[in-house]
Amino acid sequence: MGRIRSIKPEFFLDEELATLSPLCRLFFIGLWTLADREGRLEDRPRRIQVQILPYDGEDADRMLEELAAGGFITRYSVGNLRLIQIRTFIKHQRPNPREKASELPPPPETTVETDVTHRENQDNHNADACKSGSSRVATRENLDLTRENLDRGEGKGREGNK
Repeated sequence: MGRIRSIKPEFFLDEELATLSPLCRLFFIGLWTLADREGRLEDRPRRIQVQILPYDGEDADRMLEELAAGGFITRYSVGNLRLIQIRTFIKHQRPNPREKASELPPPPETTVETDVTHRENQDNHNADACKSGSSRVATRENLDLTRENLDRGEGKGREGNK
């Protein structure tokens, strides 16, 4: 399933990415839309080809190898499952908090680092959302603060004018 992802303006100025062919750079962006919230997806080159560049005669496996050689992705296996980890996905993307957590295992050598980084990013994102009042995620802290404000008559609208 495709997902909405962001491209930072700096992407186009990245000197390491500039070593890749233009179509491979576009393919890399396409991988982001296929990846889950932790930046993982199944390593199925033919399927990826159809999902990202269905009308081009490029070899998806070759582009995946080019991205892996450049250190942009990690290709790995867990049991019989071949997988891809986009290495800096969590650093550059802010997946929707309601997006389903990954069901795919992380690469064996980065299990702790990836999971800890993801949790820290989610905590920071939730803290920022709480400060701005834009969080739709009901946490115990948010509910307690809301109750306190209502008890003191600090709500918005008619409820706060008691």
